[in-house]
Amino acid sequence: MEVSSITLVNNAGRLCTIANLENIHSEDIAKSIHLNTTTPLILSSLFIKATQQLTCKKQIISISSGAAVKLYEGWSIYCTSKAAIDMMTKTIAAEQNELEHGVQCNAIYPGVVDTNMQTDIRSTDEKDFKNVQRFIDLKENDQLYTPEYVAEIIFTIDTQNKLQNGVDIRNF
Repeated sequence: MEVSSITLVNNAGRLCTIANLENIHSEDIAKSIHLNTTTPLILSSLFIKATQQLTCKKQIISISSGAAVKLYEGWSIYCTSKAAIDMMTKTIAAEQNELEHGVQCNAIYPGVVDTNMQTDIRSTDEKDFKNVQRFIDLKENDQLYTPEYVAEIIFTIDTQNKLQNGVDIRNF
């Protein structure tokens, strides 16, 4: 069987306790950084090693967030970990660009998606998260993307070869 393309999607994400940094337990910080940053680094490394001999299209798509570039008070761990994913993506892309059959590496900003994470955000006390009303309003005004919609847009962007680092699906 001939493989025409192979893709790793790094999509795991954990918000962590929503609070100022000094009010978050160190175990919670470590757990979030491990899932959001360490795990995608390890998976990306393993993917690159496992596909080195393949000459087909190879790519890593990492789901980032607007929180990688815009700070949200109370989300210090999440913002930091998503910024790390963006830098990981840029670094891998530069490293792999030098290789004849290197892996393409892209980060996608999916917008605000209606997931369990959003439910947790909306139930946060305003003293811990000043922007909570924005997320409540997005839900009440039916302005959240469904996971299915996001997946469809990512697929379309990919199959039309419009995938590039830092793609914000709100632009499609």
